[in-house]
Amino acid sequence: MNKSDQPGFKQLSEVIAELPEGHRRSYHVKFKEAVRIGDIDALPIETTFEYSASRKHVDHLIVDDSRFEAWDHRTRKNLVLRDSARAKGTNLAVFKEDVLNGSVDIAKQVEAYRRELRKNKSNAKRKPKAKDLTDPIQVTTAAQSEEQKTSLASKKTPARVSQPETAAPQVDIPNLQTETKTASDPVSSVAGIFSNTDQ
Repeated sequence: MNKSDQPGFKQLSEVIAELPEGHRRSYHVKFKEAVRIGDIDALPIETTFEYSASRKHVDHLIVDDSRFEAWDHRTRKNLVLRDSARAKGTNLAVFKEDVLNGSVDIAKQVEAYRRELRKNKSNAKRKPKAKDLTDPIQVTTAAQSEEQKTSLASKKTPARVSQPETAAPQVDIPNLQTETKTASDPVSSVAGIFSNTDQ
Protein backbone atom coordinates (compact mmCIF):
# COMPACT_ATOMS: atom_id res chain seq x y z
CA MET A 1 0.00 0.00 0.00
CA ASN A 2 1.41 3.39 -1.02
CA LYS A 3 1.58 6.20 1.50
CA SER A 4 -0.89 8.12 -0.64
CA ASP A 5 -3.38 5.24 -0.30
CA GLN A 6 -3.27 5.32 3.48
CA PRO A 7 -6.27 6.90 5.16
CA GLY A 8 -5.92 9.99 7.32
CA PHE A 9 -6.16 9.70 11.08
CA LYS A 10 -7.43 11.79 13.92
CA GLN A 11 -6.60 11.34 17.56
CA LEU A 12 -9.62 10.92 19.82
CA SER A 13 -8.15 13.08 22.60
CA GLU A 14 -7.78 16.01 20.16
CA VAL A 15 -11.32 15.59 18.84
CA ILE A 16 -12.76 15.51 22.37
CA ALA A 17 -10.67 18.52 23.43
CA GLU A 18 -12.49 20.60 20.78
CA LEU A 19 -15.88 19.88 22.36
CA PRO A 20 -17.59 21.89 25.12
CA GLU A 21 -17.07 20.29 28.53
CA GLY A 22 -20.72 19.25 28.83
CA HIS A 23 -20.47 17.19 25.61
CA ARG A 24 -17.18 15.34 26.15
CA ARG A 25 -18.39 12.37 28.16
CA SER A 26 -21.46 11.79 25.95
CA TYR A 27 -19.33 12.02 22.80
CA HIS A 28 -16.86 9.49 24.19
CA VAL A 29 -19.64 7.04 25.09
CA LYS A 30 -21.16 7.38 21.61
CA PHE A 31 -17.70 7.02 20.02
CA LYS A 32 -17.05 3.67 21.74
CA GLU A 33 -20.50 2.43 20.71
CA ALA A 34 -19.91 3.50 17.08
CA VAL A 35 -16.57 1.62 17.01
CA ARG A 36 -18.20 -1.45 18.60
CA ILE A 37 -20.99 -1.69 16.01
CA GLY A 38 -18.74 -0.81 13.06
CA ASP A 39 -20.03 2.65 12.15
CA ILE A 40 -16.49 4.05 12.39
CA ASP A 41 -12.97 2.58 12.55
CA ALA A 42 -10.46 3.29 15.32
CA LEU A 43 -7.54 1.64 17.11
CA PRO A 44 -6.40 2.09 20.71
CA ILE A 45 -2.91 3.54 21.15
CA GLU A 46 -0.38 3.61 23.98
CA THR A 47 -1.31 7.03 25.39
CA THR A 48 -4.11 8.07 27.71
CA PHE A 49 -6.01 11.32 28.16
CA GLU A 50 -8.38 12.94 30.62
CA TYR A 51 -11.50 15.02 30.18
CA SER A 52 -12.44 14.77 33.81
CA ALA A 53 -10.07 14.71 36.76
CA SER A 54 -11.42 11.42 38.06
CA ARG A 55 -10.36 9.04 35.28
CA LYS A 56 -7.85 8.40 32.48
CA HIS A 57 -9.05 7.07 29.14
CA VAL A 58 -7.23 5.12 26.45
CA ASP A 59 -6.57 7.29 23.43
CA HIS A 60 -7.46 6.12 19.92
CA LEU A 61 -6.44 6.79 16.35
CA ILE A 62 -9.59 7.27 14.33
CA VAL A 63 -9.70 6.53 10.61
CA ASP A 64 -10.63 9.94 9.24
CA ASP A 65 -12.82 8.94 6.32
CA SER A 66 -16.23 10.00 5.07
CA ARG A 67 -17.96 7.61 7.49
CA PHE A 68 -16.26 9.22 10.48
CA GLU A 69 -16.94 12.74 9.17
CA ALA A 70 -20.65 11.96 8.79
CA TRP A 71 -20.83 10.28 12.21
CA ASP A 72 -18.89 13.10 13.91
CA HIS A 73 -21.10 15.79 12.34
CA ARG A 74 -24.31 13.95 13.28
CA THR A 75 -23.12 13.27 16.86
CA ARG A 76 -22.10 16.88 17.50
CA LYS A 77 -25.45 18.11 16.18
CA ASN A 78 -27.34 15.66 18.38
CA LEU A 79 -25.48 16.87 21.47
CA VAL A 80 -26.38 20.48 20.63
CA LEU A 81 -30.01 19.44 20.06
CA ARG A 82 -30.03 17.62 23.40
CA ASP A 83 -29.00 20.82 25.19
CA SER A 84 -31.52 22.86 23.22
CA ALA A 85 -34.29 20.37 23.97
CA ARG A 86 -33.55 20.50 27.70
CA ALA A 87 -33.70 24.29 27.64
CA LYS A 88 -36.98 24.31 25.70
CA GLY A 89 -38.63 21.43 27.55
CA THR A 90 -39.01 19.16 24.51
CA ASN A 91 -37.10 16.15 23.21
CA LEU A 92 -38.18 16.80 19.64
CA ALA A 93 -36.24 19.89 18.59
CA VAL A 94 -34.70 19.66 15.11
CA PHE A 95 -32.21 21.67 13.10
CA LYS A 96 -33.68 24.03 10.55
CA GLU A 97 -31.17 22.89 7.89
CA ASP A 98 -32.25 19.25 8.40
CA VAL A 99 -35.87 20.20 7.76
CA LEU A 100 -34.96 22.24 4.67
CA ASN A 101 -32.71 19.59 3.13
CA GLY A 102 -35.29 16.83 3.68
CA SER A 103 -33.35 14.71 6.17
CA VAL A 104 -36.21 14.97 8.70
CA ASP A 105 -39.50 13.11 8.21
CA ILE A 106 -41.70 16.16 8.81
CA ALA A 107 -45.04 14.34 9.13
CA LYS A 108 -43.63 11.86 11.63
CA GLN A 109 -41.88 14.58 13.64
CA VAL A 110 -44.97 16.81 13.73
CA GLU A 111 -47.15 13.94 14.96
CA ALA A 112 -44.64 13.08 17.69
CA TYR A 113 -44.57 16.74 18.74
CA ARG A 114 -48.39 16.86 18.91
CA ARG A 115 -48.41 13.79 21.16
CA GLU A 116 -45.84 15.41 23.43
CA LEU A 117 -47.89 18.63 23.66
CA ARG A 118 -51.06 16.69 24.52
CA LYS A 119 -49.21 14.71 27.17
CA ASN A 120 -47.77 17.89 28.70
CA LYS A 121 -51.22 19.52 28.73
CA SER A 122 -52.84 16.54 30.49
CA ASN A 123 -50.02 16.48 33.05
CA ALA A 124 -50.48 20.20 33.69
CA LYS A 125 -54.21 19.68 34.39
CA ARG A 126 -53.39 17.12 37.08
CA LYS A 127 -50.99 19.37 38.96
CA PRO A 128 -52.53 21.48 41.76
CA LYS A 129 -52.38 25.18 41.01
CA ALA A 130 -49.83 27.15 42.98
CA LYS A 131 -51.16 29.91 45.23
CA ASP A 132 -51.32 33.32 43.64
CA LEU A 133 -48.48 35.24 45.27
CA THR A 134 -50.03 38.56 44.29
CA ASP A 135 -53.01 37.97 46.58
CA PRO A 136 -53.15 41.09 48.79
CA ILE A 137 -53.93 38.97 51.84
CA GLN A 138 -50.70 36.98 51.46
CA VAL A 139 -48.34 39.80 50.50
CA THR A 140 -46.85 41.95 53.23
CA THR A 141 -44.27 44.63 52.76
CA ALA A 142 -41.10 44.77 54.85
CA ALA A 143 -42.47 47.78 56.75
CA GLN A 144 -45.72 45.94 57.56
CA SER A 145 -43.78 42.89 58.68
CA GLU A 146 -41.61 45.02 61.00
CA GLU A 147 -44.73 46.76 62.33
CA GLN A 148 -46.34 43.39 63.11
CA LYS A 149 -43.22 42.24 64.99
CA THR A 150 -43.18 45.44 67.07
CA SER A 151 -46.89 45.10 67.81
CA LEU A 152 -46.48 41.49 68.94
CA ALA A 153 -43.47 42.35 71.09
CA SER A 154 -45.42 45.10 72.93
CA LYS A 155 -48.31 42.71 73.66
CA LYS A 156 -46.06 40.23 75.46
CA THR A 157 -46.16 40.55 79.25
CA PRO A 158 -42.72 40.38 80.82
CA ALA A 159 -44.30 39.80 84.29
CA ARG A 160 -44.01 36.03 83.82
CA VAL A 161 -40.30 36.26 83.31
CA SER A 162 -39.30 38.97 85.80
CA GLN A 163 -41.58 38.15 88.75
CA PRO A 164 -41.63 34.81 90.56
CA GLU A 165 -44.88 32.97 90.40
CA THR A 166 -46.95 33.06 93.60
CA ALA A 167 -48.71 29.93 94.67
CA ALA A 168 -52.44 30.09 94.13
CA PRO A 169 -54.67 29.20 97.12
CA GLN A 170 -55.55 25.53 97.04
CA VAL A 171 -59.15 24.52 97.24
CA ASP A 172 -60.07 21.08 98.42
CA ILE A 173 -62.52 20.23 95.67
CA PRO A 174 -63.43 16.69 96.82
CA ASN A 175 -64.44 17.96 100.29
CA LEU A 176 -66.60 20.69 98.78
CA GLN A 177 -68.29 18.14 96.61
CA THR A 178 -68.84 15.93 99.62
CA GLU A 179 -70.41 18.81 101.52
CA THR A 180 -72.75 19.76 98.70
CA LYS A 181 -73.75 16.18 98.03
CA THR A 182 -74.35 15.32 101.68
CA ALA A 183 -76.03 18.50 102.89
CA SER A 184 -79.25 16.54 103.53
CA ASP A 185 -77.37 13.89 105.51
CA PRO A 186 -76.31 15.45 108.87
CA VAL A 187 -73.87 12.63 109.77
CA SER A 188 -71.94 12.97 106.50
CA SER A 189 -71.91 16.76 106.86
CA VAL A 190 -70.40 16.53 110.31
CA ALA A 191 -67.84 13.98 109.09
CA GLY A 192 -66.91 16.33 106.25
CA ILE A 193 -66.40 19.22 108.70
CA PHE A 194 -64.18 17.15 110.98
CA SER A 195 -62.09 15.97 108.04
CA ASN A 196 -61.55 19.64 107.04
CA THR A 197 -60.46 20.65 110.50
CA ASP A 198 -58.00 17.74 110.74
CA GLN A 199 -56.02 19.22 107.86
